[in-house]
Amino acid sequence: MGRSDGYRVKGEDIFYEFTPHIMVERTDATNFFEDEINYRILQKYINSCRSKGINMSYMSIIVAAFVRLISQNYKLNRFVSNKKIYARNHLCFCVAALSDAEGEKQETICKVYFNLDDDIFTVNDKIQEALRVAQAPNEQNAMDKFLSALVKAPGLVSGICNVGRFLDKHFGLPFSLVNISPFHASFFVTNLASLRIEPVFHHIYNFGTTSIFLAFGKPHKAIEVDDEKGILRRSITFRATTDDRVAEGYYYAKCFKELQSYLKNPSVLEQKPESVNVDPFVKGKKWIVK
Repeated sequence: MGRSDGYRVKGEDIFYEFTPHIMVERTDATNFFEDEINYRILQKYINSCRSKGINMSYMSIIVAAFVRLISQNYKLNRFVSNKKIYARNHLCFCVAALSDAEGEKQETICKVYFNLDDDIFTVNDKIQEALRVAQAPNEQNAMDKFLSALVKAPGLVSGICNVGRFLDKHFGLPFSLVNISPFHASFFVTNLASLRIEPVFHHIYNFGTTSIFLAFGKPHKAIEVDDEKGILRRSITFRATTDDRVAEGYYYAKCFKELQSYLKNPSVLEQKPESVNVDPFVKGKKWIVK
């Protein structure tokens, strides 16, 4: 049976397809990556956008850079389920946000869908709209409503979750459930800058399909070596947790170098990419856009 959220990857390198049988769970295959983002460059770009009446954020720049990265490196949008590799048939990310539901601050998860050729302004608009809706007073998204209904039957929660886990592993969930699930996304982002702390190496879930978790924190002072001289600059620490089974180490290393090239020059994201590198196992098949 096919999955509602992706297409089976077959016929690639034998070691690539063999790896999920050795590292069965996502936590078996966890890799960690850390880098620094030049705060001055991002702030300069944000100020430039504001002078044009555009409310740009750090998160929008980072997410737009990652969307562009996936558009050129399709393996980043793959996932492993039941020891099989799948090419995701959509591109989305999840982010935690604080809402004012029921008169008090509560954490909720926003899920935002993108096209592979979205520019930074489109990405920013989609994120801002999703956060606006999520943070509206007494507003609950479909994900919150589903979980609220689920916990009202505490005796059934464990059983329902076990059934959901079994179905997701062997057959895939209906896309109506994938659509509201925080565990099914191309990547998850957590912004800890508002809490004034450094980012964590966040875990990735065995349940669901999310293969990449990104975290960044507050700006801080850091010494960078330039032409053998130490220069004090403000930076933002960026940390990623990845599933090693969807791509080899060299592929990830190449991708994170490319990500830095976008973050060092965000203006290149203002134009749509000249071309997108569509996963060959998705090309010509249904691509889901919300």
